[in-house]
Amino acid sequence: VSPHVVDIFQIARPTADHSSLEVVQEGVLRLGGMREKLAIVAVVGGYHGGKSFLLNALNGRTNGFEITAGHRATTEGLWICVTDMTSQKDGARILLLDTEGFSSAGVAEAYDAQVFSVATLLSSHLVYNAKNLIQAQEVEYLETLAR
Repeated sequence: VSPHVVDIFQIARPTADHSSLEVVQEGVLRLGGMREKLAIVAVVGGYHGGKSFLLNALNGRTNGFEITAGHRATTEGLWICVTDMTSQKDGARILLLDTEGFSSAGVAEAYDAQVFSVATLLSSHLVYNAKNLIQAQEVEYLETLAR
C-alpha cells in the first residue's frame, strides 16, 4: 500500500432496518487472513463525537476514516484501518477500529449494545471518546450496554 492510500475495510454493517449488525464477509475474511500478531485499538462513544477524527489523528493522517461537518452520523457499523504502526512492546501490527456512534436517532439500545460488544471483544485496547468531560449518564449507558 502506498503512503497515500489508506487501507480501510468494513467488518460489520447495520441491517436494512438498523436493528442489528451483520457480518461483512469480505472484511472478516481479510481480518482473519492477517497472519501477523495484531493489536486492535477501538474507539467507541456517542454519535458524531469525533471518533473517526481521533483515529485519523492517531494514524497521523487527515484522511482515512470519513468525517463530515454537521450533525449527521457518518460511520455505520464497524471499520478497520490497517496502519504502518507496530507496538513497541511486542511488535504487533496496530489496527484501528472505528465504530458507529451510540444514541443515534431511531437506533435501539440493543443495536448500540451489539456495536459495543463487538468492539470490546475484538479490541486489545478500548477507548471511550467524549466531546467534553464524561457525564454520569454516559457511564450509566456504558454499564447498560455491557450487561
